Amino acid sequence: MAQRKKALSEKLASPAPQGWRDQVGRPAEPTPEPDAAPGGHYIRKTYLITPDLIDRIKGLADRERVGQNELVRYLLAFALEQVESGRHTLPAQPVQQRTLGV
Repeated sequence: MAQRKKALSEKLASPAPQGWRDQVGRPAEPTPEPDAAPGGHYIRKTYLITPDLIDRIKGLADRERVGQNELVRYLLAFALEQVESGRHTLPAQPVQQRTLGV
């Protein structure tokens, strides 16, 4: 378990001007999103998640002393890599996507 925590912290420790290290030890204050991410620009996107997931993300970020945004980006990238590489199969049935015509 300690190795997993250390590995997560190391992966999130990539140098970034507005990264999680800048947030550690500071009181919570609104900070603007950085203009550019290492791989391009950040884009704000909204996804619906349960209160339980919100609590789990906050708890893990607090325990690991990393920013929630950086943690979510890392976890999403990791999960997508697992699915795209075939190492994990989604436990869901495909659904027909419905969109409103614009």
